[in-house]
Amino acid sequence: MKRSTFALSIAGLLVVFLLSGCFIITPMVGVSNLINDFEKYWEQESYVALGALYTEPAFVGGTSYTRDQIASLYGLIFLIKDVSYFQFLSDKNISFKTGLNEADVTFLARIGYMDGTFVENNYSWTVVKIGNKWYITQSNSL
Repeated sequence: MKRSTFALSIAGLLVVFLLSGCFIITPMVGVSNLINDFEKYWEQESYVALGALYTEPAFVGGTSYTRDQIASLYGLIFLIKDVSYFQFLSDKNISFKTGLNEADVTFLARIGYMDGTFVENNYSWTVVKIGNKWYITQSNSL
């Protein structure tokens, strides 16, 4: 009797542990997809798609912008220079807040241009989950 109770207790703990991992893994995948889309849209110079990654409104550098305004800002960047590559120079650090519907994200990236120049940005975002999608609600830069 004691053995079966012990086995059931261990099985129950294992199920709880596995389920709790699923709750953490799912948001991690969603935020990782957002970061990967950011990289992809930079390389494609898709300013409309980049703007769509933000909430309405979003704060960039402390200023409130609509998605269309953010897209226009990216469009200006792409009008001036053609992107050659987007490269991550650090780990993508994701720190979830209570409830797993909001997170802080940081990473260092280099954006190379066809003229041989590049910029390095330390990105610092706050991201939120709205419905089933993750969006950037605050960013220190484009």
